[in-house]
Amino acid sequence: MPRAGRGLCGLQAGLFPVLTEPALYRYVEVPPPASEAALAARFERWQGGGSADGTELWLNFAVRLASGELVGYVQATVMVGLPERPAWVAYMLSERVWGRGLGHAATQMLMSHLAQHHGCTVFWACIEHDNARSIALVKALGFHRATAQELAAHELDATELLYVCSAEPPSASPARRESA
Repeated sequence: MPRAGRGLCGLQAGLFPVLTEPALYRYVEVPPPASEAALAARFERWQGGGSADGTELWLNFAVRLASGELVGYVQATVMVGLPERPAWVAYMLSERVWGRGLGHAATQMLMSHLAQHHGCTVFWACIEHDNARSIALVKALGFHRATAQELAAHELDATELLYVCSAEPPSASPARRESA
């Protein structure tokens, strides 16, 4: 089971090989980091904690195997100004660990953390329509495809789908969370 540690600063050396895997960028518009220094700068921006106007809280957690090996991260953007405190959730894990349940467990831990510590009651995930693996992951976590009403407040690209989960997922499995 994965272990999640808060924050990514200082982990660029361990995550750089993971985050430069070409398969991770098939469905995202962000390019892979060009260097460890570029990745460190990206993590430093994220570590800022949120948007300049205070409407977003940014949370990032490294995902490690029980051995301590870094295999990716999960992240959330909590929309603090909205009453239900919705959160966008995202994940990026090494292709080497796909299909082992790590993405499910790590994202479930993230959602439980958001519900318990940040009062989030709604979770959103934006996924490219042909990313079947990611769609299967969020469906297994209890997400459903957004209704027209849920979709109305969002501007997505023509190839993107919005998935919504309106309640805390089932309690986290035996996966452990560690503080970094």
